[in-house]
Amino acid sequence: MPTRMECVTEEIALAVLQNVRYAVKPSLSMEKLKKNFYARWPAEGSRFPVNDALRAARNATTGDKERTRSERYEEEIGETPIADAWDEAVTETVARYFDKARTSFTEGKPLEGTETLTDAVRAALGFIAAKREWPHGTREDLYNVAEGLAAGALPKENDNAFEYPDTVSEEGIELRSFFAASMGCPESVKFGFYGDNQNAVREDAILFARRAIELAGRLANEKAALP
Repeated sequence: MPTRMECVTEEIALAVLQNVRYAVKPSLSMEKLKKNFYARWPAEGSRFPVNDALRAARNATTGDKERTRSERYEEEIGETPIADAWDEAVTETVARYFDKARTSFTEGKPLEGTETLTDAVRAALGFIAAKREWPHGTREDLYNVAEGLAAGALPKENDNAFEYPDTVSEEGIELRSFFAASMGCPESVKFGFYGDNQNAVREDAILFARRAIELAGRLANEKAALP
């Protein structure tokens, strides 16, 4: 069964192929692009799903199924039409997830709404991580991405994530808090933390996700993937 990160990544990849298909020379139908894409996707067990999907999407437009993986994002993807389209598709997908979450809250489905907002965070942090060749396939990987952005480097194995007094800025500390709050919001709903207070869960979940994405973009020195 695909992970939530893989589902988010696949959705973005298909949007990218839809957006670039008219620029492909010779032109390819969306059906052909999807067939080429799924020849390389998913890479089961990978901790780098966005990198894998970027590669599969690039190869889908060229038919190059055998090209080996470069260890560096810039060497393999860099400033290509696929990378540019991915950046745009992430922003569009994040906006769509926020809209979908608002609809879920309006329909009285807070758990669905909070889970959708965690997918928005996954979409934004996954692309940031991919460009740095940082693992991002699991929930633990994403926590490490947030820590890496906060501290300027990924935490080493067995590091205490809260022992960075000299390298973590105030914004880094904020990112830690808002990221953890966003990812933990569905569990708060499940365990009845909000009770029947639908407005509170809606306001908190949207705030947590927006701030996590905004701060991640700022600490990565990139435009935040927000509408």
